[in-house]
Amino acid sequence: MLLGSHLAGLAFSNAGVTAAHALAYPLGARYHIPHGVSVLLFLPAVLEFNAIGSEERFRELSSLCTGRSPDQCEPTDVIGEIDRLCAELNLPENLATVGVEKALIPEFAQAALGVQRILRNNPREISTIEHTRPLYERAYSYERSSK
Repeated sequence: MLLGSHLAGLAFSNAGVTAAHALAYPLGARYHIPHGVSVLLFLPAVLEFNAIGSEERFRELSSLCTGRSPDQCEPTDVIGEIDRLCAELNLPENLATVGVEKALIPEFAQAALGVQRILRNNPREISTIEHTRPLYERAYSYERSSK
């Protein structure tokens, strides 16, 4: 775990992180959910959001995760692989399962906009509550594809 954490830190410092991290910060502050878990809870919603307009890049990513050729992949097939792994590891499925109050979504969506240093790294623009709120709502009710 220590080696994995170290390697992830090296990757972050070279590539930066994106919206899933920014969206996770308000949850950690209120609910004390470990940052890695809260990032994971946003990952499917953020990947779906970021795949729009970058379909070829996401087909390549899906190919790397599934072992199929890019032309045999949908851009969001990577999410199914993440879902499968998370189910295998018995990780929480969505914000509701970790006790996040749905009524707080607007507050969290607004708070995440304050993390511009990370949101600027996101491949698609996220600059208004009209961007962040749907991501929180998706993460709140997300159901894994690998059930």
